[in-house]
Amino acid sequence: MKTNNWFETWFDSPYYHKLYFERNDNEAQIFITNLMQKLNLPVGSFLLDVACGKGRHSNYLASLGYYVTGIDLSPNSIQQANKNATENAHFFIHDMRLAFKAESFAGVFNFFTSFGYFDNEADNQKALNAMQASLIVNGYLVLDFLNEQYVINHLIPHEEKNIDGTLYNIKKWADDTHFYKQITITDKTISSPMVHTEKVARITKQQFLNYFKNAGLHIEHIFGNYGLLPFNLTTSPRIIIIAKK
Repeated sequence: MKTNNWFETWFDSPYYHKLYFERNDNEAQIFITNLMQKLNLPVGSFLLDVACGKGRHSNYLASLGYYVTGIDLSPNSIQQANKNATENAHFFIHDMRLAFKAESFAGVFNFFTSFGYFDNEADNQKALNAMQASLIVNGYLVLDFLNEQYVINHLIPHEEKNIDGTLYNIKKWADDTHFYKQITITDKTISSPMVHTEKVARITKQQFLNYFKNAGLHIEHIFGNYGLLPFNLTTSPRIIIIAKK
């Protein structure tokens, strides 16, 4: 079935993976190490990585001795994740708005702004409810999202990147409800420029508090960066929420 969801086509495009190939694995590993020390989940616990992409977070968690399942809506991402999978990591195509293996995981993770993609705000709540449903009692949910106030204050309206001969012309803007990133791709292998527009909801701290409360989750910590420093509304680049079922 064809859909008009931007994330289903863009995240499955090879140009998406080329554009974001420089994502910092070292930073991600430091973040996860800090996080797992904070959560203190026993080695051997079962974990779920929601919107896992190509599995970089999942594989690192697996290397620490956890049994990790990664889910993502992009077949291309899951295919790549399975190619690179370690013994303790397994990957499946799945919509994050639907619960995956109810009451099965000690930890559920949603990393790197992999949330707020939907046109209908109610789908954000559905996604969080689905993550909650996958947790065992006393399990932890960790959600890592951009701090919308920080992004507004630091928005760069235009930039260009040339990656292996492919030109990415990037425009960014915001309205009252969403952040937008329009990416125009020029490449000698395509007959005309290709345009994709990312759209991510502007979700405030208070909105997140409401989502978590509605999902029956108790928030234990809110951090503002990958070093797990306290959240500050204007200076923190991230909002990282740790909640318990």
